Amino acid sequence: MNARVAAVLSEVRGHRVLNVGCAGHARPDTTARRARWLHGALVACGYSVLGIDVDEGQLEWMRAEGHEVLELDAQRLDELDESFDTIVAGELIEHLENPGLFLEACRRRLTEAGRLVLTTPNAFGPLYWLTYASSGGRAANPEHTCWFDGQTLSELLRRSGYRVERTHHVDDLRTDAASSAGYRAFAAAWGGARRVVPARFRHTIVVTAAPDTAAREQ
Repeated sequence: MNARVAAVLSEVRGHRVLNVGCAGHARPDTTARRARWLHGALVACGYSVLGIDVDEGQLEWMRAEGHEVLELDAQRLDELDESFDTIVAGELIEHLENPGLFLEACRRRLTEAGRLVLTTPNAFGPLYWLTYASSGGRAANPEHTCWFDGQTLSELLRRSGYRVERTHHVDDLRTDAASSAGYRAFAAAWGGARRVVPARFRHTIVVTAAPDTAAREQ
C-alpha cells in the first residue's frame, strides 16, 4: 500500500463509502498497481463501497470481480438517491471542468456526520516543476484542467460549503519497472532530499473536509 492510499484510508469514517473516479487508468494486475489501487483497499478494509466512473470498459471488469460500480459522471452526483458516510475522490478534481459544482453535489450526498476526502497533485511538487521546465511548458498531464495547492483547494472547499478538517502532503511516486529511468532516478533522489524539505512540497495533497452547518441549511 502506498502513502496516498494509506492517507485516504486513515480519514475514512462510517460504513457506506462513495468512491468517485473508481476505475483508474489500468487494471491492478501487478504488485505495484495493486499497492496504488484505492478502490480495492477500501473494499479490503470492510467498507460498503459504491464506485462510480465514466470508463465503462474499466467498470465492466470491476463488476465481473464483484464490485458495486455504476457508470456516472462525477458532476452528476445528484442523480444518486442515497447518502454516504464518506465520499472519496482520489486524483479526480483536477480533471473536472467545474470543480465547485462537483464539491457542492458531494456536500448534498453526505450524511449529517459525513466527510469528503480528496487527493490531488500538488502544484508545487518538484517533479512537476522539472516536467514543466523540461517539456517546453507542458504540464505533467494534458488532461488536467486546473492545479491546486493546499491553500487554493481549502479556499475552494470553503466557498463550496465545507470546513477543512485536515490538510497534509504525501508522496505518490511510481517506482515500478514501467516508469522511465529518469523518473526512477528522480524518485530515488527525492527520497533522500525530502528529509530536509518541508512537507508542503510533497507531490500529493490529501484534504479532509466536512459540510458546515450553515451550508446544510441553504
